[in-house]
Amino acid sequence: VFEQVIMPLFALAMFLSFGYFLIDKYILGIVSMSLSILLVYILNKRIGFM
Repeated sequence: VFEQVIMPLFALAMFLSFGYFLIDKYILGIVSMSLSILLVYILNKRIGFM
């Protein structure tokens, strides 16, 4: 299960880093914002605030 989660994330990270060179900072802002929102959501679920 762990590898099934890590490998698509790694492929997505490679794709996004490639897209960063194409679309520069616009895609990076969207990715970092969505990642931070997702991280906060996961942390809140773990601790039990949600």
